[in-house]
Amino acid sequence: MPSTTPYELPFKVIKDFLDDQKQTYIVDEEEHTCSLTFPLGENLFEMAYWLTHHGELLQFSILFPGGPIAEKDRLGVAEIIVRANHSMEFGRLDMNMRTGEVRYYATHIIEGGRLGEGVLTRLSFLGIFLVDMYTTAFRKHLDEGFSPEDVIALVDLDLEMTAEGHFLEEEK
Repeated sequence: MPSTTPYELPFKVIKDFLDDQKQTYIVDEEEHTCSLTFPLGENLFEMAYWLTHHGELLQFSILFPGGPIAEKDRLGVAEIIVRANHSMEFGRLDMNMRTGEVRYYATHIIEGGRLGEGVLTRLSFLGIFLVDMYTTAFRKHLDEGFSPEDVIALVDLDLEMTAEGHFLEEEK
């Protein structure tokens, strides 16, 4: 019987999940990484799933759409990110201050080499939801002049309303 590495089973689950979602993705077998892009609304999301620590950690990230944050706007966006991360229950937002690239990032512990597709589904959809929500928040700050504090108050209200089953209507 051929031996398996600790990466093989969870990596197969990731690839099977993406296949089930009918996603086209790029695989790096050596780095145990699957990366993909897909459109959602007006945005193009770039996502990556990868395994580290001998297959015991699933890493996940989504690059914020719209390109890097302009240098002149990075401090305001950084304040939004710090305020967001303070109350974020799962994952975090990161910005490379040198390049202006912003990502949502999350990690999941894989116990005993078992990774369920349900974990991937929840991780993916939560990430997409948060990136979409904070993309709107960044736009309100950058395009409409809302303060970082006000943007986070709006996000918190939106999250609270969503959790209660109420959805804020799009502004016309």
